[in-house]
Amino acid sequence: MRHSLMSVSALEDPATVRLALDAVALRLDGKTASPRTAKRKRACLSDVLGLAVEEKYFTLPVNPLTAVK
Repeated sequence: MRHSLMSVSALEDPATVRLALDAVALRLDGKTASPRTAKRKRACLSDVLGLAVEEKYFTLPVNPLTAVK
C-alpha cells in the first residue's frame, strides 16, 4: 500500500476533499465499501476536519467537507 503525505491545509481545496471522500468509500482491498461503512468513515473525516478548524489549520473557519456534496 502506498501512502502519500500532505498538509492538512491542502484539504481546503474541494478537489482534494473529493479525493479523500472517494478514498473513504473504498475498502483496503480497493473494492467499494458498504454504504454504512462509507457513511461512518465520512462522519469520522468530518469530525477530524472540524477539529482542524478549531485548531486553525485552515485559513477560513469552515469545515471544508461542507463545500463538497
